[in-house]
Amino acid sequence: MKWVLLLIGLPAVFLNTAVAKEFIPRLGLSVEQNDNIYKTRENAEEDTIVTPYFGFIYEGQGPQLDASVDFEVRNERYTSSSFGNQNLFSVDAYIDWAIVPNRLIWAVEDVASTQRIEAFDKATPDRLQNFNVFTTGPDFIFSSGVYESLLKLRLGDVSYSEKTDLDNQRFIGSVSAKRLINDYSSFGMNSAISIVDYEEAYRDDDGYKIGFVGATYERELPYGTFEMSAGINRVAHDSGVDEDAPMGELAFEYDG
Repeated sequence: MKWVLLLIGLPAVFLNTAVAKEFIPRLGLSVEQNDNIYKTRENAEEDTIVTPYFGFIYEGQGPQLDASVDFEVRNERYTSSSFGNQNLFSVDAYIDWAIVPNRLIWAVEDVASTQRIEAFDKATPDRLQNFNVFTTGPDFIFSSGVYESLLKLRLGDVSYSEKTDLDNQRFIGSVSAKRLINDYSSFGMNSAISIVDYEEAYRDDDGYKIGFVGATYERELPYGTFEMSAGINRVAHDSGVDEDAPMGELAFEYDG
């Protein structure tokens, strides 16, 4: 069903002559030096990863539909043969349908990629699986001259081609509210929750809930934007184990 939605919706956007379109090709080479390739506590081994890659971003924006496809293929090569050479891909496609412009949007997104089944297992380093995350749901937007708020609700499905015992469904909800202090700064409150339920019966106790509550201050500067965030994350496992952790972030985006 998820691919049907995307395969019908994306061509409808890209073939519409009234939609503004943009195609951005990508081609490059990355080199990474890792001094502990297997992430072991002792007897660390190093390796160099050389990765040529190519791909593209294709976007379409219209009065009621926005859509995008971000596609990439890369070939990872380990010069010391820690892992075998692998061709990996990733694709991120979404459709946003403005049912009521600036008030109600229905979002559909699918993210797929290949990944190693046991990323740091020396015995089986080259076994791959396909990983897919599908989400859909509404965005409710409320705004006035001073206040802006956003409510997001998503239903998601996560699937693996090999480790099927990890397949799960999830509900994701988030609420954010922002108050404009003046023309160049704002203060906001954010909260979110994710509820994860595994499909396999013997994993019933492995489900969990992730919650977050925090605050954000944002200020526009002459050459960019400064943002400061702080909050707390909470993970509640179905097994009864709960964990809390503080979160803080400082960010500056240069607009030169």
